Amino acid sequence: MEGRPHPTSTEGSRLVLLGYPYAPSSQSGRGIDRYLSLLAAGYTGRGIPFEMLENGHFPDHLQQLLLGEPRILSRVARCHGGFWHAVSPVGGRVAVLLGRRPLVSTVHDVMPFYMAHRHPARYRFLRFCIETTCRGSDRIIVPFPSVREFLIDRLRVSEDRVSVVPYGIEPPARESVEDSESGAGSDRNETVLFFGSGNPIDRGGDIAIRAMTRVIRERPKARLLLSCKGPETETLRKLARHVGVEQSIAFLGFVPEEKLQEVFRSAMVAVFPSRLSFGLLEMYAMQSGVPMVVTDVRDQSYFVGDDALVCPPEDAEAFGGQLARLLGDEGLRKELARRGRIRVREFSPDRMVEETLRVYSSLGWTPGG
Repeated sequence: MEGRPHPTSTEGSRLVLLGYPYAPSSQSGRGIDRYLSLLAAGYTGRGIPFEMLENGHFPDHLQQLLLGEPRILSRVARCHGGFWHAVSPVGGRVAVLLGRRPLVSTVHDVMPFYMAHRHPARYRFLRFCIETTCRGSDRIIVPFPSVREFLIDRLRVSEDRVSVVPYGIEPPARESVEDSESGAGSDRNETVLFFGSGNPIDRGGDIAIRAMTRVIRERPKARLLLSCKGPETETLRKLARHVGVEQSIAFLGFVPEEKLQEVFRSAMVAVFPSRLSFGLLEMYAMQSGVPMVVTDVRDQSYFVGDDALVCPPEDAEAFGGQLARLLGDEGLRKELARRGRIRVREFSPDRMVEETLRVYSSLGWTPGG
């Protein structure tokens, strides 16, 4: 799918960040909120003027559709000119339909094409947003190579229109660095940490629970802490009771930003048996010096390399075996933690912002105006 020829007189055009349906925040637990927040902070720090179009947060998808959609359509329709960056395909679709260009859009993942059975109506809408955004954007930013390959192979987007710009992550506070590098947390008591956000089954919470049945046979003192929210949490509670590991599992609920480092420092190992892809929380684990077990799905192994133990997807028995191995091998844990801290330094917010600005520059845009 090819975008239309873009206007060339973009030098000095004001930058418009179309955040909808996200809002800049590092506290909400939504990765695209954080992405938008880092972009805005990076532009502000560089003295680059921009306009932000967003509607804040809605409590559910129905209210977003009934209230947010008319509101953002009206705001975008009244905003003429400028150089546009839609930070998600949902907003990208709005910009395309209203003819806002030059347009850069970010497509964060293509899960709606892989997992349509999980949320049929919602994922059908998101597939439409991704397809529309890819048709009408002049450039597309993706965080992962697998997303770029999908857009080129499946949606017929030309290679020169898709740029990989990895996510950035803020550096930790100095005391957090000193804690992780000094071996703090040696009293973590075989605690395993899982983050599921609002979709813990997509992120493999059921695999983590089933894996614990093997872990406990080999290491009876091990316990699993699950951070997740939403209706799927009760499904995971029932599964823990069903497989007989509920005594070794605790549910933390949503962990806010300011508590993340504290929670990571309480864990000996973090697990990411995701059906999705690599994400920000894996970066936080590496940054915190917590070794990981992950599944070999899409970009997971590409990003972690040999800095984590990697298992086949959907294989709870193999996952449990690797997790038990890591819990019992202090030398391996220290080595993976060391590699992870080195690896995560590549993912800086400054690098993300600079590479994003280079994508703008490829369309002839320069700061100012």
